[in-house]
Amino acid sequence: MRLTRVTISGADDAAAHQALYDLSAEYPFVEWGILCSSSRRGQSRYPSDGWIDTLGEHDRQVHIAMHLCGAMARSALGGSIFECEAFMPRRIQLNGFSDYVLPELLIARRHTQVEFILQCGTLEAVSRAEAFRGKYPNVSALWDKSGGTGAALDAWALPMGALHIGYAGGIDEHNIVEYLTKLTSNREPHDFWIDLESGARTDDAFDLPKVRRILELARAFVGTP
Repeated sequence: MRLTRVTISGADDAAAHQALYDLSAEYPFVEWGILCSSSRRGQSRYPSDGWIDTLGEHDRQVHIAMHLCGAMARSALGGSIFECEAFMPRRIQLNGFSDYVLPELLIARRHTQVEFILQCGTLEAVSRAEAFRGKYPNVSALWDKSGGTGAALDAWALPMGALHIGYAGGIDEHNIVEYLTKLTSNREPHDFWIDLESGARTDDAFDLPKVRRILELARAFVGTP
């Protein structure tokens, strides 16, 4: 498998936009995963609307994925779309997909220009995501049993079929080389990405020097089959 991007999730109002722009220029494979919650916006890990809108002004220069949580995710899974005031992200992650058995994924049918990432914490959810991928090429999945808690990544050879998939769970600067070595050794002809949240924090604060170290370690694996 080939690593195509590294998603760093959980940047909040304490993170300077310019620092993210600079890292994006230096490491063009980085994607900023922005956690969105109607009840927690402006808190740690959940930036305010104004912070998001400012980041969105540069969305053609940086990779951004909106990660919808709680009521926002439930609304999107029901078919409605999350609209940013300043921009429409190219990737939207729907957290909590494992908890829902949906007969249809209306949002993917209505908004074909957006890639919808379904957060999966069970193999049954991965199978359901793969079934939706069979209908909608703009559907992918994130294998994530941790939900931002840092629980260790524990699956290496999921039954992907044609599913575009990412991996999350306990990845940090101490184990990223081990994880990426193992993932890229899988000879399936698939691109993948990794996503980390708790591994980019120190004392629950977004840690930009730590993010830089992680991206530097990941650089050697980008594009490696």
